Amino acid sequence: MPRAMLIAGDFNFTFDRPDYSKFTGPLVPNHGRLTSRNGLRDTWVVAGNAEDKGITCPATAGALEPAKRISRRIDYCFVNSELWDHVIDARIDENCRASDHLPVWVEFDL
Repeated sequence: MPRAMLIAGDFNFTFDRPDYSKFTGPLVPNHGRLTSRNGLRDTWVVAGNAEDKGITCPATAGALEPAKRISRRIDYCFVNSELWDHVIDARIDENCRASDHLPVWVEFDL
């Protein structure tokens, strides 16, 4: 595994799905995520945002068919322990309309 690792993109799963836990570790009542030093963390959460907050898809209210219109955060930037302490901020650009997804911006202090 590389020393510093960043994986970002459209993952098509939400924080409460098993796939998210495969990246970040299991959610344990009263203790939060159990992420090993070899695991990954969600920069959105590292920056102080709630795991269950934020919307990245759809970017506009009419982006999906009405029957499928579900707003959720499915775009992520995951980092390993080499970068955890360097995350300064993470935000969703709610003004961008270049895609059906909103971009996630992450600021690092390297």
